[in-house]
Amino acid sequence: MKKIFRFIIFLLIISGCHKTNQPSPPAILRVDPSAGAAGNYVFIYGSNFDTIASNNLVSFNGINAPVIDASDSLLIVQAPAGVTTGKVTVSRHNQRTTSVNDFVVLPGSWTQKKDFPDIYGRFSAVGFSIGDKGYIGFGGNTGFPEDGLFMYDPSTNSWTQQALLGIKMQQAVAVTVNNKAYLGIGYTDQNANEYTNSFFEYDPVANTYSPKADFPGAGRFGAVGIAINNRIYVGLGADPKSVPGDYSDLWQYDPVTNIWTRKADAPPSVRGHNSFVFSLNDSTVYICSGAPGQHQPALWLYNANTDSWTQKNNLPFDLSWGPSTMVIGANAYVLNGWDENWLYNPSSDEWTQKAFFTSRMFGVSFVIGNKGYFGLGAGVQFPHANHYINTDVWEFTP
Repeated sequence: MKKIFRFIIFLLIISGCHKTNQPSPPAILRVDPSAGAAGNYVFIYGSNFDTIASNNLVSFNGINAPVIDASDSLLIVQAPAGVTTGKVTVSRHNQRTTSVNDFVVLPGSWTQKKDFPDIYGRFSAVGFSIGDKGYIGFGGNTGFPEDGLFMYDPSTNSWTQQALLGIKMQQAVAVTVNNKAYLGIGYTDQNANEYTNSFFEYDPVANTYSPKADFPGAGRFGAVGIAINNRIYVGLGADPKSVPGDYSDLWQYDPVTNIWTRKADAPPSVRGHNSFVFSLNDSTVYICSGAPGQHQPALWLYNANTDSWTQKNNLPFDLSWGPSTMVIGANAYVLNGWDENWLYNPSSDEWTQKAFFTSRMFGVSFVIGNKGYFGLGAGVQFPHANHYINTDVWEFTP
């Protein structure tokens, strides 16, 4: 009888040990962002996650997602291919938790195309399109500027290297007018803070560069450039060696006369190198500028006919590093870098979020027909994974 009693006590002790060793179930407190598309990095905040990434099983509406990094209170995952709107589920050690709210899939689709041919990738490059071809070039990959353009043909999904300019540039300007590209004004040596004010015309048919009148403003990097009514507008940018260091001046270049003319400076809040610009007609330009992380900065409209500035509504999102833009048809899209792609409606002065495929700053874009193309740039760095300089290029269908 004593032996049986002791055996029962032993079983109870073992049972109690199993209960004590059983890990607490995982819990999801917040999913950020709560809306996105396939490929987006998604941060799942909570508790009792496994610190070994592969020991956590994460799914979006039933589709398994790759886990990039893990800690007890945070999982970094990528929204999987084919993701649909629905709940996010985390499982570990046969214990499971589900988000309260849905992860909402945003409209628009991204399709990966042929990688950019430089295996080291590029960031802060220039991009433009002429006819049915796209061009990406210059920029940097190892901290030093690069030279030359590469042409993309969407009909064959292929890249072809173009002529070298003989000058390496990073965070430069490139604008197209009448089937020619005009480019220049940027870093020539980032480490030494050296710039060029040289400006060139690129002829894609002859595949040659012709020097034009130098940019008359102070040397800088990160200026914005855009063409309206067959004239080019260049301004803003920065030079940390100068005072005040951030510029708000605006200049007009006429390709016919090869003359630069200074225009009305931008408002004091519109200055520096972290900016984006787009135009939806032949007389006005939208510009936004601000420090990375600045909370909902203002959008400004420049009217070339009146040489004046008008403030629009603040952005509904915080500004990221190195934003890019695409104008597809009558619509402008701002690729903000933090998993964000925003459509701007000029008639209502409002923004609508669209699909984006990843976190990407200092990328480069161009548009051919009704398709947008975006890629390269600097990715994100996690404690245990590095996704920094990229070579990928993606096609966007609104």
